[in-house]
Amino acid sequence: MITVEILPPEAEAPRPPLPGPLIVRRDGMALMPQPDGSHAWMPLRAGLELGWMPVPELGGIVLAIASATFPAERFATTLSRGGLRGLIADLQSIERQLGEIG
Repeated sequence: MITVEILPPEAEAPRPPLPGPLIVRRDGMALMPQPDGSHAWMPLRAGLELGWMPVPELGGIVLAIASATFPAERFATTLSRGGLRGLIADLQSIERQLGEIG
């Protein structure tokens, strides 16, 4: 008889933090690194408001994200179920690392 050993899934690499330093102007604009290595000034806000709706025609859901302090600053994106799981995993990775930092 053959015995099968079921291994746990490999741990995914943690979502690394953005490179610093963080520069914030008095008007609330922050110099944020971009994926291409450049930097761009972006408004730095506190808090989020989320909304979602199922949209199978677009492959999953539409997720709307808004600033809690400036609700007019809003954007929406489509996510598949796999994309949503990836977002959740990234947020959990960030939370674990934040716990390690203090």
